[in-house]
Amino acid sequence: MPANIDHFNKLIPGKNCLVAHREPEKHSGELGVVLQADTTHKRLLVKWGSRDATKEWHQASELGNGFRAGHIVQDRPRSNVRKTLGCGTVLNHREIAGREMVLVQLHGTGESRWLPFQQLIRVRDAGLKYRNPQQQQSDDPQRFRLKVLAYALQSWNQITGALDRLDVDPLPHQIDLVHRIMTSDHSNWLIADDVGLGKTIEVGLLLAAMRRRHHARRVLVVCPAGVVRQWQDEMRFKFGEDFRIYGMDFNVHQSAHWVSFDKVIVSLDRAKSERHRSIFGDSGFWDVIVFDEAHHLSKVEGAAVTQRYRLAERLKDLTDSFIFLTGTPHQGKTEQFVNLLTFCALT
Repeated sequence: MPANIDHFNKLIPGKNCLVAHREPEKHSGELGVVLQADTTHKRLLVKWGSRDATKEWHQASELGNGFRAGHIVQDRPRSNVRKTLGCGTVLNHREIAGREMVLVQLHGTGESRWLPFQQLIRVRDAGLKYRNPQQQQSDDPQRFRLKVLAYALQSWNQITGALDRLDVDPLPHQIDLVHRIMTSDHSNWLIADDVGLGKTIEVGLLLAAMRRRHHARRVLVVCPAGVVRQWQDEMRFKFGEDFRIYGMDFNVHQSAHWVSFDKVIVSLDRAKSERHRSIFGDSGFWDVIVFDEAHHLSKVEGAAVTQRYRLAERLKDLTDSFIFLTGTPHQGKTEQFVNLLTFCALT
């Protein structure tokens, strides 16, 4: 007997597998659920029917596939090194090379796979639960309430990051800002809170929430030279993020070296200089770029455009998400303010 056929013949259904008796007249053609498998003696304890069910031991050879089209099933690997294929819907079943196989359309990928029925288990989908409700337990209402509460807390934390193990105590306005950004469809934002309201904390909370969604692996912070260490300390001690300062902690002389740096802080004046402009132009794609003191990115029609504004223009092609920070966005200069808002909108 070929090795692969012998392997499948040795498979016996596991717990929660759906089986049918090979002699249909027994158990009135009902389907059974495996409750226990004795692999040594190849025996199965099966519960037949749904209500007032009987339980009987059977030899594995007496039982066959019980899955039918429309059943929701889950792939259960017998090997510890193979990942499950997930859940799917049964489309068909037939015998192939002496083995009972089930055609399953996988929900995760949409592909259809022929799988041995022995490695499948029945999933109690909504329809099955409605038709065959389980006996209610005395603590079911409490368990349901706790599950709803857990889901609500998980969802809130996923959006805001407010419940992470961070060394900060977020204020309501900071949580609200992160919530608004994470639930919007916009990728560019101008955060113009007054001085002292914690814009750095807001950025840290926002990055924590974005990382949880895998949206912020590479982050670049561009800020005035006087606060580069402050940014580094805030991110390290309050959010556990190790940002490196370009020009102080490291330097890059070849573009290929940028792959080693995912969290970078650079001073605005250093990044805008001719010497470093081409280096940052080859830094690769950044998931998020944060511009502190964004009111310095000024532009006046008919006048020379500042180097800082040109820096922002160069970097806009390297990211899909710009976060601009400023406590004084207007400064009484309407034209520059309008140009800043336009840049944010068009980036």
